[in-house]
Amino acid sequence: MNVRTVGIVGAGTMGQGIAITCAAAGLDVLVRERSPETAQRALAEIADCLDRDIARWSRTQSEKKAVLSRIKTVADLAALEAAQIVIESVSEDLALKSSIFQELDRACPPEDILATNTSALSVTEIGARTRRPDRVIGLHFLQPVPRVPLVEVVRGLATSDATSPLPPRILAPLSWSA
Repeated sequence: MNVRTVGIVGAGTMGQGIAITCAAAGLDVLVRERSPETAQRALAEIADCLDRDIARWSRTQSEKKAVLSRIKTVADLAALEAAQIVIESVSEDLALKSSIFQELDRACPPEDILATNTSALSVTEIGARTRRPDRVIGLHFLQPVPRVPLVEVVRGLATSDATSPLPPRILAPLSWSA
């Protein structure tokens, strides 16, 4: 699978860090938040984070510009169909996550990988809410995402062998290990 675009649902602290890391690796990022106002606030917070990196000499102004140019907000989950992998990063609420996964399952092509950034909920249970539990995986990022080069890949019981090794290869350019 050739990943060019990553979708992110939820642009809180974790979602913002995932967006920055993916965009810094050269991937296009589509971010979906609850409202246009929340999405714009998240973009402003991402810019502030990048400014702090510049102040610490860990990023240049041109790198900030490149990262921001790769991050776009979208109004609804259906717009994430353009992504090859969608990472959900909302609060640890099984009902909320299940609802999001059901909608993503309808909106995204069947070959897309749907990932949850949960650290406590069952990937198996979340995947069971879709028609593609074999394409659902957990990606547990550590905070702060842009500075911790590690992501835990969690299989659900139905996650296929073809899906499980994909995230490390997809994320290899990001210098993450699984």
